[in-house]
Amino acid sequence: MHYKKLPSLIVALLLALIPLFCAAEAPAEEKPLSSYEIQKLKIKENEPPYEINCTIPVFKEAQGFDPKELNARIKQLVTERVTESKNSFASREYREKQSSYMEMSFTVYPASARLVSIVFQVESYGAGAAHPIHWSECLTYDKEKNHFLSLRTILNNGDDFVPIISRLCIEQLKTQEGLSDIHWIEEGAGPKAKNFEHFYLDTSGIGIIFDEYKVGPYVAGAHGVMIPYSKIKSLLDPSLGL
Repeated sequence: MHYKKLPSLIVALLLALIPLFCAAEAPAEEKPLSSYEIQKLKIKENEPPYEINCTIPVFKEAQGFDPKELNARIKQLVTERVTESKNSFASREYREKQSSYMEMSFTVYPASARLVSIVFQVESYGAGAAHPIHWSECLTYDKEKNHFLSLRTILNNGDDFVPIISRLCIEQLKTQEGLSDIHWIEEGAGPKAKNFEHFYLDTSGIGIIFDEYKVGPYVAGAHGVMIPYSKIKSLLDPSLGL
């Protein structure tokens, strides 16, 4: 064997292995868990003067997922809010240079490949009012079973979830800036199921939204609480894989 040829053989071997090392180190391409298109709805009227602007997700069909029911519910929700706004704006008294508006946007939280939450943020102002109002609308959908989930269907694996969620929310809210009235917090986040209707599922936990006036004054705005799944593991429906 010619030992003088060893260095060149080693170099050739290393060059051949470089692509393999690079492939091993390259991160896998991230694929969106929930694919959707964005549609915009714009309405502008002069008599009475108002504008309505909505940004809406339209989910796409995927393997094992038919978005027809989810998209229909989203359309229904938007239609209801637009109709309510039109009726409200039409009934107001307008002075010169006054106008009304409603805006709706959204955030999608893909808790997993199976579960998706959509949170709609709404801002509405009626001419003559002291300030705009804001609120949230939440939908959580099981794409595998093709049905919507409530907090009660998610947290159905043991004790009544309401007192536990209430305690965890109050603990966090008491530490949040802008909330100083303990009685207001304990009323708005007290152990009543209706206090936790605005929720979403994220990859790390359950988010609870408290709209303005719910746990504090208007100036404090909306507040949110994130409850890690690890803290409520015994309550979670195990079939959801959270």
